[in-house]
Amino acid sequence: MRTDELWPPDGPRSVVVRVRETTTSARALLCAQVRRLLARGDVDVVTCDVTCVPPTLTAIDALARLQLTARRLGGRIRLRGTTHDISLLIDFAGVDEVLPTASTELGR
Repeated sequence: MRTDELWPPDGPRSVVVRVRETTTSARALLCAQVRRLLARGDVDVVTCDVTCVPPTLTAIDALARLQLTARRLGGRIRLRGTTHDISLLIDFAGVDEVLPTASTELGR
C-alpha cells in the first residue's frame, strides 16, 4: 500500500506527537519537531497527546508556543488527552481560543 492512500481525500492531514515534558529545552525540541513535520508538506495538523503533561503554566506556555510555531507555517496543533486540570488552566490563562481542547472543539 502506498502511503498517500492512507490520507483521507479531504480535510486536514494529521500526525500525533506525544508531549511528555514542557521544560524550556523540551519546548525548543517540540517546536523544532513541529516545524519539521509541517515543513514536509504532507501534514496540516499536529495532534499533541498531552495525557502525561502536568497542569502548570509552563506547560500552557509551551503548548501556546507550539501553536504559534504551527500557525506561522500554515498549520495548527490540536490537543488530545487533556485532563480536566489542563483544560481549566487553559481557560484560566485565557488561551482557550488558541489551544482548543477536544471539549471546546465539540462546542461543549
